[in-house]
Amino acid sequence: MTHTINGTKVEDGFTIEFIANPKRSGFKAHGRYEIYQSATTIEEYIELADKKYAKADLRYDEAKGYLTIFDTDGEIVNAKEEIVAKEEEPTDDDEIVAQITDDEPTEDELAEIMDEEIEE
Repeated sequence: MTHTINGTKVEDGFTIEFIANPKRSGFKAHGRYEIYQSATTIEEYIELADKKYAKADLRYDEAKGYLTIFDTDGEIVNAKEEIVAKEEEPTDDDEIVAQITDDEPTEDELAEIMDEEIEE
C-alpha cells in the first residue's frame, strides 16, 4: 500500500526513523511521540499511534524533520534541501549599514524622523 506524507510517496518496504523525542515533556504530543517513535515502518506507526492524531502527528513530524523516510535501498526520500549562505566580502555599503544600525537614535533624531514622515 502506498502512503503519501507531505508529498512524499511511501511505498511498501520503505522504512522510517524518528529522532529522539523533541517534544516538550508534560504535553500530550510528547506522550504520543514516546509511544510511536520506535516504529520502523508506516504500518507499525499506524498500529502504535493514537488514531485521532496519527495523520496530523506524522505530517507534523515529517515537516519538522523529526521523521526520516528511507526507500528499499536505504536512501533518504524526504531529505530537505539545505540552504547554504554564500560567504561574501563586506562592501562599503555593509559598513555604512553596520554603523547606522549600531548607533541608537536620540530622542531628538527620532522626533525629526517622525516629523519628516508626517510631512511626506
